[in-house]
Amino acid sequence: MLKQVPLHEIHNQDTDNGKITIDWDLINANDIGCLDGSKVEKIIINNINIQICLGMLFPFKDFVGNDNFRENIGFISNKSVAQKINEVQKVFTNLVIIKYNGEPCAIQVSIPSKEVFQIFNKLSIENKLNQWVRYFLLRKPKDDVTEVVGYEFILQSQSSIVSTYRNDLNKDEFFNYFRFNKRNMISKKCIPINGFTLDEVICDPYISAFNKIVKKMYVYTSEGIIPSKYDKFITWIEN
Repeated sequence: MLKQVPLHEIHNQDTDNGKITIDWDLINANDIGCLDGSKVEKIIINNINIQICLGMLFPFKDFVGNDNFRENIGFISNKSVAQKINEVQKVFTNLVIIKYNGEPCAIQVSIPSKEVFQIFNKLSIENKLNQWVRYFLLRKPKDDVTEVVGYEFILQSQSSIVSTYRNDLNKDEFFNYFRFNKRNMISKKCIPINGFTLDEVICDPYISAFNKIVKKMYVYTSEGIIPSKYDKFITWIEN
């Protein structure tokens, strides 16, 4: 069930005591004319952070060239910062390095080209993306909310299937990225759920399983970038 709570109870969980800086000297633009489709495919398949960023920008694929639609990509793996930037640069445009206490923690990117979205959609159809990217981020948005509101998610059933999913989700790189990536230092720790109605959120076994992993989970809405639209998210407190 969803128990309505004051929004400050949800948003006060965010802490930000560090210094955030933007390294404007590392702004880059991808040369779309030199786009190598096979390389882009390989980079997307092998990088969960890029899959997630593309999934979060995919609903805005008709707004290519509009810099109002930007996302932050967290760094992953043991690659050097230069290697990571090079990979991201082959997929996205207008890269900006964001630092937290002087340490690079994310790359802010603009919405990519239509060609990149076509490659991403092709990989989705071929089931070559992380299953949770498809499950949470590539659903058709459902407009069932008309206000900014927050809820605590309270699990009512303790089925064995939820316990089974819990183990799978706890190991998956999709959830670990949202939970533990350094990107959380400058971005709110949350997973978009625009493809679910609030009633579906309550009944979804995977969302219930994720609730079992963390200490406390919330569902909240906020005003979207597109006027009169509202976005839905789950956020949480770690154990």
